[in-house]
Amino acid sequence: MEGIGNNDKEIILSRVQESIDRLGKNNITVFRLYKLIFSKKGLGRIYRLSKKILQFILQLITNNSTLFFSDYNDWIKKNTLSEKNIEKIRTAIKNSDSTSISIVITPNELGKNNLQESLSSVKNQSYSNWDLIVFSDNDLEYSKKVKKGEGLFHQNYLKNAEGEYLLFLREGDELEKDALLKYVHLISQSSDAKMIYADHDFLNEKSERYSPSFKPDWSPDTLLAQNYIGPAVLYQKSELLKIGALLPTEDALYDVCLKVSEQVSKVEHIDDVLFHFRNKIDETRPSKDVVESAMLRRGEPGKVEVSKQNDVSYTLHYDLKEEGKVSVIIPTKNLADVTDVCIKSIFDLTSYLNFEVILIDNNSTEDSLFELVKRWEEKEPQRFKCIKDSGDFNFARLMNFGVSESTGDYILLLNNDTEVLKADWMTCLVEQAQRDSVGVVGVKLIYSNDTIQHAGVLIGYCGIVGHCFVGFQPEGESVLNSLTSVRNYSGLTAACFMTSKEKYLGVGGFDENLAIEYNDIDFCLKLLDKGYDNVYLPHVSLYHYESISRGHPFSTRKSYNQSMKEQNYFYGKWSKYTKHDPCYNKNLSLTYGDFRLGIND
Repeated sequence: MEGIGNNDKEIILSRVQESIDRLGKNNITVFRLYKLIFSKKGLGRIYRLSKKILQFILQLITNNSTLFFSDYNDWIKKNTLSEKNIEKIRTAIKNSDSTSISIVITPNELGKNNLQESLSSVKNQSYSNWDLIVFSDNDLEYSKKVKKGEGLFHQNYLKNAEGEYLLFLREGDELEKDALLKYVHLISQSSDAKMIYADHDFLNEKSERYSPSFKPDWSPDTLLAQNYIGPAVLYQKSELLKIGALLPTEDALYDVCLKVSEQVSKVEHIDDVLFHFRNKIDETRPSKDVVESAMLRRGEPGKVEVSKQNDVSYTLHYDLKEEGKVSVIIPTKNLADVTDVCIKSIFDLTSYLNFEVILIDNNSTEDSLFELVKRWEEKEPQRFKCIKDSGDFNFARLMNFGVSESTGDYILLLNNDTEVLKADWMTCLVEQAQRDSVGVVGVKLIYSNDTIQHAGVLIGYCGIVGHCFVGFQPEGESVLNSLTSVRNYSGLTAACFMTSKEKYLGVGGFDENLAIEYNDIDFCLKLLDKGYDNVYLPHVSLYHYESISRGHPFSTRKSYNQSMKEQNYFYGKWSKYTKHDPCYNKNLSLTYGDFRLGIND
């Protein structure tokens, strides 16, 4: 077993450091210690921190970086259906036994020597209402259930398919023995089940399973950036008939996935491993032509470029319909030096010119702040203004006030402790925010030590919400390339995010019951609930010197009570998402923020 590398140590240390930060290492008071010891949430944090410290110490002692980390073999044992559970599902779908599935085995040079394993995985299914069409040069015995595909696969894949649904399987790949049973079970529960995808893993030369890919629920922007679904999809045959012949290229099944998803009202996901692939698909990039064609079909033309942060995903730049006005809303109380860095970086660097900056002065008392306001009012009289709010700090109210005073088409909420790094940052945000399907557009935020502060928010993390990949390198490796690829998240931080003013007002703005915490995530979930997709852009980065202007929520009795009140309010309002974040996967950890297996949480 290999020892702990430098990167492993950094990740482990950052996890421990994150937990220490959450305990408020810079502002511990007797009151906070009391609450940490005697509150349910505090006990939970102490337990998680103790577990991480123990794990870290044991890893150092044993020089084993995988000690205590989730084992995929354990997950397989835990999630393999018993005969009793199989019978329960069969009973539940007894009225759906007529659901027939045609399985089409597609040509694949890399899997020709393992075709027999593919056939066996179909014949051994616990659900029996299937027929099989094989496109292969191999000599096989054929029967009524197993037929040879005729002619070119791409033109004739539906010719002999008798099933109501169709499933593609590449030569050499295998189905989990209960795959069809689980597909039919979902079909029996959903009248909209016309396209269903599942999780997958890989098989090594010894046919041992490894490297599971636990996917989020339907994430259209993630799919355009990279083919995270792969060929692990069941389609209603009537939907495939609408698209006709397949592309005569290796990208055929990716193209099918994109086209059918545009036709159906809902794309279903089974968060369970139902496919075993023999060769990696995650590490290959489909043709740009397929993505560009999808953009044109959807009336959203633009440019597709290979990600500058990894070699397997794309960054999409949509043509601007018009250069709408952006209202940048920044709250502050004093902290003139910090705020000046933020404002100066906006005006000095931003190449998108149609914007205004609205500074909200919430009870400032220092002359330096007033002098800063006067200086910027003189320097940018058309694009800068300061409005005053004399109420107690309520971030949600301040944002709503700022929006009410704005004149822009787009709202860009920005913390005063951020710093712009690239000229095209605002352009990239508008490219996405202009789209009808998009709710909030968020960015990558980086600590001053050049590690990740924000790259998306997981709902349910540590019980409520939390940032993922905290402490990672900005362009480091991550599961499904989540850190460095455009992807959908349920939540994004308002330290820097953009939405259209129309959508902001359409969901009633920020909920002022959430004065301090969770108000931005609440806003994201309101948009998600309305059917919008929230998008994270890894190619847009800002420095974030996080929460310089306010203390820890447990620093006083008053702030602690407010934090608990807001936490309970948020949980009561959004328990369906804290129980299952649709942009995450139920099999992944809610204790660690790096997308690892959650079996040992």
